[in-house]
Amino acid sequence: MALDVVNAMRDDGVLISTTGAKEDPLKVRPPLVCRAEQVDIFLASMEHALIKVAGSALSRRDRCFAPYLGRLGCLG
Repeated sequence: MALDVVNAMRDDGVLISTTGAKEDPLKVRPPLVCRAEQVDIFLASMEHALIKVAGSALSRRDRCFAPYLGRLGCLG
């Protein structure tokens, strides 16, 4: 799932990567100096990627957890 987030963010022009033996954690290496606009772009891209990946994961899996995710605000 982490690679799906990386790919979705790359589509938005934001580069991050994965790390670890199973490539599960996301690795974010921001520049030492960045402007507020760049942070806003990153956060918008991350939000877009997580919504996209969560939606596709739900469409691929059994939807038995969808009611719980909705209550937690995870489904938009």
